[in-house]
Amino acid sequence: ITFSNLVMDNVTGPVSMRLGGYLGYLRERKESLPIGTFRNVLISNIRARVAENSKPIFPNDGHEGEQRSCISITGIPGHNIEGITLSNIHITFPGGGTRQEAARRQIPELRDEYPEYFMFGILPCYGLYARHVTGLTLHKSCPRGYQSPQTRTKMPIARIKIRVNSKRVFEDKPFLNHGATTSCVSTELQHNR
Repeated sequence: ITFSNLVMDNVTGPVSMRLGGYLGYLRERKESLPIGTFRNVLISNIRARVAENSKPIFPNDGHEGEQRSCISITGIPGHNIEGITLSNIHITFPGGGTRQEAARRQIPELRDEYPEYFMFGILPCYGLYARHVTGLTLHKSCPRGYQSPQTRTKMPIARIKIRVNSKRVFEDKPFLNHGATTSCVSTELQHNR
């Protein structure tokens, strides 16, 4: 599957990929639908600006995760998303994250919930959140920055294998710490202790 040459302006949840189960809209099933596969997706040549003050479409339907959303790629334990390539992705985020949001490490799996980009609430990063992913490749792709002060890191990454510009730089480690940085120019992911 390929998505390319897209321009998005004033959006929330610019890219969201989710593999999980689902109990149904009214949770009418006793067991989740069987878990499928999610693999071999290329997203390339994307320019986007995430909305600064996103307001819910329906007045009583706001979700915390709509505020300060990021790219999220999430599988579930035992069912990784595989073979995802982000190439030439440039997204500007609004910023505004808090220290409490940056320190958040207990992100629920929500295996049986309907997949939505805001389902995990405000994530501990402003750029890319990836969990239960094998073969994530970043090529000339990174968050472009933010428009207001930001305390969250670009990319807290958990339980994934990652390549940046064809070099394997990170594999099956716990969250990068708060001070982790990425460089979109030098092709390396640094783990600051």
